[in-house]
Amino acid sequence: MDASGTLNAGDTDIIENAWDHRNRLVSVTNYDTFADYGVTSSQEVDYVYDYLNRLVARTLDADTEYFIYDGGSEDVRWTLTDHQNTVRDLVAYDAAQDEASVINHITYDTYGNILSESDTVDHLFAYTGRLFDESTALQNNLNRWYDPRVSCHFTIIPKQCHVGLG
Repeated sequence: MDASGTLNAGDTDIIENAWDHRNRLVSVTNYDTFADYGVTSSQEVDYVYDYLNRLVARTLDADTEYFIYDGGSEDVRWTLTDHQNTVRDLVAYDAAQDEASVINHITYDTYGNILSESDTVDHLFAYTGRLFDESTALQNNLNRWYDPRVSCHFTIIPKQCHVGLG
């Protein structure tokens, strides 16, 4: 990318993000090189939200995963968190044995990057207790997306409307 922010032929690892009319991230598309840009993506992730802005589905390439809120499940897992609500341990309950055990211990750096895990257990929530999408390495903070690799939020924040008096 040159000084004006224009992509050029030497660029690699290009990421294109798209938002909907409600300022929600709806897709992340990765391209390996500039020549692939707009033609052949190396990965495409699409997000679907409900009317409460909750993430309800994620499609990675052609595989869709649905998120159900307040649904029942055979597998009972708890997250043990710290003072920031960051998930430090995942605990699974074994109904047959009537006991719970830690199945994953997670450590992070200051910005939310996962440094180590004691096991590779699938889980949705990570740093500050928010949904973490492993396919894009982005964290959904309700109305904003956070990229721990560069330690910043990158979702556009619309200007607030102020009503003047007088």
